[in-house]
Amino acid sequence: MRRVVIALAAAVCLVAPVVPSAESAPSVGPDALDIAGSKPRSTHTDRERHYQRRVFHWTNVARRNHGLPAFHRIPCLRRIAVRWSEHLAASGDFEHQNLGIIFRRCDRSSSAGENIARGGISPRQMVRFWMRSPDHRANILNRDFTHLGVGTARRNGRWTGVQDFAGFS
Repeated sequence: MRRVVIALAAAVCLVAPVVPSAESAPSVGPDALDIAGSKPRSTHTDRERHYQRRVFHWTNVARRNHGLPAFHRIPCLRRIAVRWSEHLAASGDFEHQNLGIIFRRCDRSSSAGENIARGGISPRQMVRFWMRSPDHRANILNRDFTHLGVGTARRNGRWTGVQDFAGFS
């Protein structure tokens, strides 16, 4: 019997560009990487791009199954999610980024949230795990979130997935 192990975490920041507390989201993030001068991998593999598209698809299936409209894609969220997934996979860390980056880089965003996961699982399984967790499910089914960016990276046989959510006013 194969045992699947997955780690999950969720964060949310609503209405105002308030920086989450240190307990919910450490002050580590892509901005910190910029300051340090460290750059993430410049290319994503075809396999990672395919995995991202499937996570996006299965997330929208979950929303439709609950009578909600599908998420829209937006480049700023995808870039943020991809960069964070690469950082988490490369460093081995498993923590949320400061969600203030979404407010700074995605004009007019009024709400933001994030789900992260890690494991040797398929895109559909990753979304199923998120849907079975109350906090992750709340992000996916949040009516205030209209846009989604997905980032994934594979290291040592494990996928690291990041969903970055935003609503716009």
